[in-house]
Amino acid sequence: MIYSEVNNQERLFSMLPAGGKSGTLRNAYAKTDKPFVFGKTGTLGGVHNQSGYVITKKGKLLLYSFMNNNYVQPTADIRKEMVRVVTYIHDNF
Repeated sequence: MIYSEVNNQERLFSMLPAGGKSGTLRNAYAKTDKPFVFGKTGTLGGVHNQSGYVITKKGKLLLYSFMNNNYVQPTADIRKEMVRVVTYIHDNF
């Protein structure tokens, strides 16, 4: 819905944290001038969520959402796994 409301991918992505470049995703992904993931995160005790857009190497735009609840590992481990999955999607689809 947000994508259709803004109706401009460049503008939308400029408003979102970019993996390896800005905001809450800056340090999660490798530093880059051409990010492939744009999204928002949210964390409370035992809850860590992330939703956004990933651009694949083939140029497809995909939406993703993670909801992690009641986990017992450190939040950093949860973040690393989300980065692994999103990077895999970017590289292989």
